[in-house]
Amino acid sequence: MGKRQRLKKEQRKNMKGWAEGARAELLDKHVLGYADALERGYMAEDEFLRLVFVEYHFIIDWRLADHEDPPRPWPAFDPKIAYVPEVLSDEDAKKKSAAREKTNERIKRWLRYRVRKLNKKRLRLRRDHLNDPYTILLAQLVGITKPPKARQAYQEWMVEDGKNSVAMKTKERWDEAVINGATGGPRAGIRMGAARDLFAELTEAERAGWKDRAKETAEANKHEYQNALKAPPSKDPRERQLCISGLPAFAAPILKGIHERTGLNVVLLVGGPIPSEGGEIGTMNLAYGKNQEPMPVPWPKWKEQEFKGILTHYRDFLSTVYSEGDRKAAALPSLGDDAPLIQDEGLYMLEEDFPGLTENLDDVSDSLDDDISSSDDEAPRKKRKQGPKPSDGNWKKRAVVKDDDAPAKTKANDSNKENDSGTSIGSTKGKQHLSAYERQRLENIENIRNDPRMKELNEEIRQLQEERRPP
Repeated sequence: MGKRQRLKKEQRKNMKGWAEGARAELLDKHVLGYADALERGYMAEDEFLRLVFVEYHFIIDWRLADHEDPPRPWPAFDPKIAYVPEVLSDEDAKKKSAAREKTNERIKRWLRYRVRKLNKKRLRLRRDHLNDPYTILLAQLVGITKPPKARQAYQEWMVEDGKNSVAMKTKERWDEAVINGATGGPRAGIRMGAARDLFAELTEAERAGWKDRAKETAEANKHEYQNALKAPPSKDPRERQLCISGLPAFAAPILKGIHERTGLNVVLLVGGPIPSEGGEIGTMNLAYGKNQEPMPVPWPKWKEQEFKGILTHYRDFLSTVYSEGDRKAAALPSLGDDAPLIQDEGLYMLEEDFPGLTENLDDVSDSLDDDISSSDDEAPRKKRKQGPKPSDGNWKKRAVVKDDDAPAKTKANDSNKENDSGTSIGSTKGKQHLSAYERQRLENIENIRNDPRMKELNEEIRQLQEERRPP
């Protein structure tokens, strides 16, 4: 069965691949710079995007359709020069403004998606939950002492020895299903069925061996889990940097829960020696809740210069908390410019396992939620984290979700947003009238729910859950 030929850009009915050609050539060079700007905080991100937008619109005229490339050679762009705007009629000026606003959002999503692909260290925790310090902390707080569920014998075989053969068998069965009219991709049931059938073809002695192996693994996991619950937190710089990188994702749902139960504005401010910055003092803050000004903002973005003063005062205090020896001990060991300080093995992108923190890959920006502000405000500005994105009241699984936040922010759950009276929309449930603003937010939430991409992500999650469920 031959591969379906890709449609030309002008023949496509959606925006997929809109940047192919000259636009991608123009934007590709900014991916690394944008990744760096994200790590330095929202102000650095906004400034970097502003320059990208200006250059893009300087070279690519707003009237050009997606399939039309600007003529070459391109004019030289100098960000230090203030270019004279073109003279347009009122009608054309409105069209230009709308076109540019739409394009800017697309550029931002395009860059964010590629940063995710490029920098898989952003918002990560350990894939191995036995060694995830936050998993252990939560287990201690709530009294959970059960180890991970034991695998079945065929699951142990599939994970350790049968991946390739299961993949081939799954492909064969899916090809047959496609001939019979199936669409999409192989479901979890097909993969697990293939694994069971292949496992059944092993000799009785081999199956018994894998059964014993599964029991041994489960027993080892049990002891490791119990020991992890009893062990004191690690002081190793690598372990602490992992915790720092994952703090926004861990804390955001907790801040949201505190806000919903107390009705109070919540701020988390932490600071101290940052391992990835050689032990230099740095700060990080997360804030849940916005004010009721015409343009609502969280505390860190309200009177930003004054907030910077607070951070400066806090850092001055921190300099009295940590000695020079403490800072040196906190630093990650240098392994050379080309060697990673923290190994990738055993880590995963937060978006893959923490639903609701970001939105759909291609067409949803990954900025912070409307009500959650997270920033690494001062040097070292490492690892800006995304806060949780409320979608339909539950944290949606995905690869992260919405959310995304950075400028193009996702609309928060109706129970999160505050209305003009200071009460949550959720508390107005029995009232007959909602403001235009509230109706618009509810409409946006409904659109996210009904987005085909979100449904596809939910289906992928269902498949993964089915794979992990014992037969």
